[in-house]
Amino acid sequence: MLNYWFLYRADGTIYGAPYLGNADEWTNIPPECSGVLGPFDVASASEAVQDAYAHPERYLVQNGQLVEQP
Repeated sequence: MLNYWFLYRADGTIYGAPYLGNADEWTNIPPECSGVLGPFDVASASEAVQDAYAHPERYLVQNGQLVEQP
């Protein structure tokens, strides 16, 4: 099963490129990140998750959710 993952900074910006792979757990969070959001199963991922994967610069992580920036 493939999953989307998003690492993010304290200000909610997505760090680097989102990950797409078969990881079920994310344990190696870089020190410059405040958290990780996922996994989101590719087969059932929302349009927002798919768009955030394609365009991470357009999204923030707020309260554990992906939010499109205005």
